[in-house]
Amino acid sequence: VEGSTLQLLLSPERFPTEIQPETKCSVYGTVLLLMLDLIFDLNTVYTLMFTRNPTFAFCLMLVISRTAAQHLLSGKLCHLREVLQQSSLRGMMHGELLEMIDVHGFEAAASICLTSFSYWFCIQTAWQAAAQICSILLSICSFSLFVFHRVDVERPPP
Repeated sequence: VEGSTLQLLLSPERFPTEIQPETKCSVYGTVLLLMLDLIFDLNTVYTLMFTRNPTFAFCLMLVISRTAAQHLLSGKLCHLREVLQQSSLRGMMHGELLEMIDVHGFEAAASICLTSFSYWFCIQTAWQAAAQICSILLSICSFSLFVFHRVDVERPPP
């Protein structure tokens, strides 16, 4: 069909060539980043409880619980493997994966604040310091991923 909508959408004039497709590595890496961030945040809660800082631990646990509850109640974790496969085949993030990034964005921002502030109160060994720094860095990466998708990807072009 000469003037079909599909041809118009796929024409070189309409398709942005500067956008690189998502690779399998980037899709799986995104989910790995989100999971590692949650694991390191749980380690931070453990460290805070171990060093007798229950207020910080409680606040961070509330934030983590909110994120975990949203992931579990949405039911999207049940078919995460299919979503990852579809995202890597299509070359762009699946909508459900983008929703997971959005949910995790709040947790990452709160985790950066709480972990950074409580760092000086709970570090007793070099391993704890290294784990806390990794937690802060992973939260920064997760938050930057959230901001990137919120601002750069979802924003309509001018």
